[in-house]
Amino acid sequence: MNSTEFKSNEERYFAWYLEELVDTGYIQKFSYEPESIQLSPTLFQFKETPLKTKIKTTRHKLLSEHIYTPDFKIWWEEKAEGIFHSDSYTGTPFAAIQSISYIETKGTFDPYNMTRLFRINQKWCYDKYKIFINLIIPTKLFKETFTPKRFLFTDIQKRVRNIPHKIIMLDEYINKRQEYRTTLNSLRSNT
Repeated sequence: MNSTEFKSNEERYFAWYLEELVDTGYIQKFSYEPESIQLSPTLFQFKETPLKTKIKTTRHKLLSEHIYTPDFKIWWEEKAEGIFHSDSYTGTPFAAIQSISYIETKGTFDPYNMTRLFRINQKWCYDKYKIFINLIIPTKLFKETFTPKRFLFTDIQKRVRNIPHKIIMLDEYINKRQEYRTTLNSLRSNT
């Protein structure tokens, strides 16, 4: 996926995160800009005009179709359940349906308020197709889970990047999640 041209730095950073999870066997595969989802078709109006010997029917477009394309689609491995994803939409960084997650990435700063538009598409995708699209802000995700190794260095000069949060590596995050799950399971069994 290194040759892919991403539309934003956030998408590139998130791809680094996913690549590290592929390399360690938590993700089977992922795709960038997977299949588009049609949320509404084109709406036409037909107008009939009587002529001398026939009726002429013309078609006018009232509304264009509305299509949404997620940034990423992730196919999770079984061992990632409960650590990276769940189908309950709580307790893990990603919601997944049948071990598949759809992702929209955004930056921490949203000058054109595109998050508002995404929220409408997100509701529409779920209502129409039961597809939940996760909203991911990569730097926030890195702070809450782990920071990918490639993100530790700047994009062009490959110098050590100034990261304002505590850096947690993948192995450390997985160990914490497994300890948490073990504790949670023992508490559930005691009640």
